[in-house]
Amino acid sequence: MAALAACSRAPTRGGDASPDAEAGLLSDIAQLPDTLPGDQGVATIGESCRAGCLDGLQCESALPEGGMCTKACTKDADCGGLGRCIGADGSEQPPPGQSSGSGTCHLRCNVRSIVESCRESYVCRVAGKSGYCAPDCRVKPCDGAKTCDAASGLCVDSASGSIGERCGKDVGTCDGTPNGVCLALGTFFEPFCTIPCAPFTKPCPTALAGAACVLGGGTDAYCAFICDPDDPKCPSPDLTCQSFSNDLAICTPKKQ
Repeated sequence: MAALAACSRAPTRGGDASPDAEAGLLSDIAQLPDTLPGDQGVATIGESCRAGCLDGLQCESALPEGGMCTKACTKDADCGGLGRCIGADGSEQPPPGQSSGSGTCHLRCNVRSIVESCRESYVCRVAGKSGYCAPDCRVKPCDGAKTCDAASGLCVDSASGSIGERCGKDVGTCDGTPNGVCLALGTFFEPFCTIPCAPFTKPCPTALAGAACVLGGGTDAYCAFICDPDDPKCPSPDLTCQSFSNDLAICTPKKQ
């Protein structure tokens, strides 16, 4: 825009700008706004607001690491292919059985990944059948009655869910574990709630005392209660100790 202002002035004889022209040009530059009409930020849904949010998005500045660019939504489609529509309580929107909801857009993530797929100070949490990036509660305290799990950074409702609990065959039926996914290891095992994990880098939540991060079976690593078939003790009477391989036995739901 400054270049346009310079070009709009007629050249003086010999091609040199007169003192009056130079003063006028400096005055024009000094009056230019910091943000020109039509300018906008570059950050999209789920990203930090530090670089400014794209047109149509607003900044949730109270969230960690420079806030988060987002917008109001009633369903996932409002947030584009990489977004999820999430309610204030962390639930998917619209709630099951309803045609519309009320929430804000968050970045979608893969809850089954053994490494954290969200940016710094955010963790991947289950909502419905997939995940979204939520603030790490070790950075931003939990709202309401939920407590912060020191190992996972997830807000936990300790009254619901547990590793090994019976579930359907879909992700999203185990969120109270917390962040649980439903795992079916084969036709000889009842599907059960578990949590993706990785030794050393993504441990099982501390709230699930006694759970270990298990590798193997052709699946991603997952949390489970290890047991001994010769002394089959499990943390719940609804669970039974079943051998999964020659050197691994875990507690799974009893067959109905």
